[in-house]
Amino acid sequence: PPPAAGGINIEGAACSFDDINDFLLTLQRSPLLEASSVSIEQSEKRNELLDPDVDGVCPDSPPNRPEVLVDFTMTGNFTDVPSADLLDILDRQGAVGLATRIRALRDSGVIETP
Repeated sequence: PPPAAGGINIEGAACSFDDINDFLLTLQRSPLLEASSVSIEQSEKRNELLDPDVDGVCPDSPPNRPEVLVDFTMTGNFTDVPSADLLDILDRQGAVGLATRIRALRDSGVIETP
């Protein structure tokens, strides 16, 4: 059997729970991740207010309104995309630089791809 492709663990902060849900849906639509495996493991509102002078402000937020960030953790598994298809997906997604580096490694013999 092919080896497991592995996965991702993303930790971050968002301006709202809605932003976290939007990010989740975006990741679930990715051809590089198994949609059913992408999930929110934890999301919790911070106790302290966002300092606009240090942290900036959330987009589209009303002026002079106190804001609190939401910390979150998401996980997901990579799909078992064959390497030849992966390069095409990366090109379509706009990751041309990464695809070019993988091709350069392949052409120099460092890695093997079909």
